[in-house]
Order: sequence, then structure tokens, then C-alpha cells
Amino acid sequence: MVVATTDVWPNTAGFDTDYEEHEPVELTVKGTIPRHAAGVLYRTGPLGYKAKTNDGKIWAARHWFDGFSCVHRFQIDFPDADGPAKVTYRSRRTVDEYLEIVRTTGKLDSTTFAAKRDPCESFFWKVSPDCTRCT
Repeated sequence: MVVATTDVWPNTAGFDTDYEEHEPVELTVKGTIPRHAAGVLYRTGPLGYKAKTNDGKIWAARHWFDGFSCVHRFQIDFPDADGPAKVTYRSRRTVDEYLEIVRTTGKLDSTTFAAKRDPCESFFWKVSPDCTRCT
């Protein structure tokens, strides 16, 4: 797998994150946020696609959609009656069991978006037990 550098693709850093923000982090607000936008916004997205296995190797997903998912939480408050908005951010992975399987086994034996599987070991085996390995 070829990994792009930030010189080639500026979003690479977003896929190499390996952390969660469990405690609120205050964000800088540029411009103004209307008061009626106060509340909480939840977004789902990636939070990394590589994991170090227990035997010291690096496992990497083959496709962005197979990365480790996360819930991002943005809270917009107006602590002062006439003051500006305060925005805080938190994040939490939603794939703890998935990540643990990858760390302990070094692989993922489930259907993924970019899985490269031998059709004789998956589909054809179900319809014909006489099927032999395709390789």
C-alpha cells in the first residue's frame, strides 16, 4: 500500500490520527455563530486506519471506508448573555472490539469494503463443496 505524503495529498494527516479527545477541547471561533445554533452537533468520520499489532507489526486498512470510525462531538454554548459563542470538541472511537481483534490477530476476518478474498473460499464454497482453491 502506498501512503501519500502531506506534500502530495494534504489530508493524509487526518487519516493518521491515533488519539481520541475524551475531555472537551475549546476551539477558536472565527467570525460569529448565531444564537439559534446553540446545541450539540454529532458527526461520524474516520479516526485512523492503522494499528500496531501485539507482535509489533503495523496493520493498515486497504480502503478509507475500512478505517476506524469515530463520533466527533461539537458543543456550541453562549456562556454570557451578550457574549460570543464557545465551541468545544470531543471524539471517541466506536470500534473498540474491531480494533482489539486487529491488535491481537494482526488481521481482520470479516467482510470489509476493500476485502481481497478468494471466491472459492467464500461464495463458491457455499454453492459447491467440490470447489477447489482458485490460486
